[in-house]
Amino acid sequence: MKEIVLSRKERKSLSIALIIISFIQLWYFLLPEKGIDQSRINAITFEDSIPKAKFQDTALKKPDIAQSFNEIHSVKKSADLYTEPVMVNQMDSIAWVSLGFKSFVAANIIKYRSKAGDFRTKDQLKKIYYIDTFLLNQLNLDFSPGSSNHKSNVKRYEILDINTADSIQLEALKAIGPVLSQRILRFRESLGGFHDSLQLLEVYGIPPDIYGINPGLRCKPKVNPILINTCNFNDLKRHPYISYKISRHIINYRDMHGPYKSVEDIKLIKTISDSVFHKIKPYLSLKG
Repeated sequence: MKEIVLSRKERKSLSIALIIISFIQLWYFLLPEKGIDQSRINAITFEDSIPKAKFQDTALKKPDIAQSFNEIHSVKKSADLYTEPVMVNQMDSIAWVSLGFKSFVAANIIKYRSKAGDFRTKDQLKKIYYIDTFLLNQLNLDFSPGSSNHKSNVKRYEILDINTADSIQLEALKAIGPVLSQRILRFRESLGGFHDSLQLLEVYGIPPDIYGINPGLRCKPKVNPILINTCNFNDLKRHPYISYKISRHIINYRDMHGPYKSVEDIKLIKTISDSVFHKIKPYLSLKG
């Protein structure tokens, strides 16, 4: 019989294979002792698969009468919340919180009402920062006047011209404090006076309904115009409506073509659009 001769590499591979087979047999032999009881696994799995409700005696469970009463009462209370009138101009912050609004929102409502007077529309209420508009729309709002008189300042300054009002008079207006009054005066001075009442709304921080909450405000146009035939570059640049570029072009055009014959002549400058012209026209003149 011919003897089988293995190479060194083949003998090494055979040895590794025998070691692997030995480990597999040893693991298989030890598994029943150190493994998990399979019958117990099956029992646990079967028990967990059965709904727990089947192990409970539902016939012995009594209905929670108190819970049912609270749920019914809560529904009734919610229904009353949306049908009963909400006295917008008479409630304090606690009443607003009881309706479901955040405490800081309730404080803002009271603060706004104390400064600007009674609310007259739902849209005014919606201007309060972070107010819950969904909840607001569910309420039966009543805008009856409040008990306090918020028109005292309007009566004191029944007619107030924004071109002649001083800081004390401006501070006495609703929604205008010391900071805003100073901003108004600085803006009025830089313009050379107001020529339109809507210019007041260009002051940063002025509420858009300033004329609604202060019906005595008026604007009698009065401006100090810039003389475009004698002014210099700095006179023009200083005005809030006239940019550096436009100031330079107005001066350059005058230097090249001579004095302006009318204010409308500056429309010949290509960089001055119709909107810009109509905005700066009230502040330009040929003579004082």
